[in-house]
Parts: sequence; C-alpha cells; structure tokens
Amino acid sequence: MPQLNLLELISDDLIPVRKVQHEIINNFVVLKFKNSKKGFIDKLFFKNKKEVTYKIDLDEIGSFIWLLIDGKKSVNSLINFTSEKFGEKVEPVDQRVKLFLKQMNDNHLIILFKKEENKSINS
Repeated sequence: MPQLNLLELISDDLIPVRKVQHEIINNFVVLKFKNSKKGFIDKLFFKNKKEVTYKIDLDEIGSFIWLLIDGKKSVNSLINFTSEKFGEKVEPVDQRVKLFLKQMNDNHLIILFKKEENKSINS
C-alpha cells in the first residue's frame, strides 16, 4: 500500500492567509499569538489563568516566506519567489515551502484557501 505524502495535500493553487501578528527583529520575523485554549487541568485548577502571549522566531527562509503571505499569492508563487531568492540553498524548494506552510497550518498560524472556491482547508 503506497504511503500518503502529507505534503501532497498542499496543492500549488492554495492561497495561504496569516492568522497571527508578527514583528520584525533584526531582519527576522517573530510570530506573536495568544493561546486562549485551556486544557482540562487548566480549567480545573487555574480558572483565573490569564492568556499567555507566545512567540516563535522564524529563520531567514521562514521569515521570507511569512512576509510573502498576503492572502493573494498562491503556494506556487511562494515556491517560485523562494527559489529565486535562495536558489540551491532551499532545494528541494517545493517540499521545503510546503512543509513550512503545513507546520504553520497545523499550528493554526495560517489558513489555506482554495482560490476558486474561497474555502479553507483544515488539517
């Protein structure tokens, strides 16, 4: 039975849209978001627990891709721009960009839409 490649689920025509804020520090993107979801233990013992702001530091390539995400560019466009900017440094570029987008989508930091249908893809 052939193994399913999860990166193939991110097709080239999908449009990523950011869901969280960011700031730029020393030319790198830092994602900022609050986790309002509480687990069972938090609900039971920490009812008055305040939301915590989390930060994720992106590397050079992740920062570049993140800044390209504007709700208009397709995954294919992001792949092409990343290839032009970094060349062989990011080979295989399609897998690298799709893995980044998959991780961002899995962590609810972006949403992926189908252009023609304008429907989100949930993982």
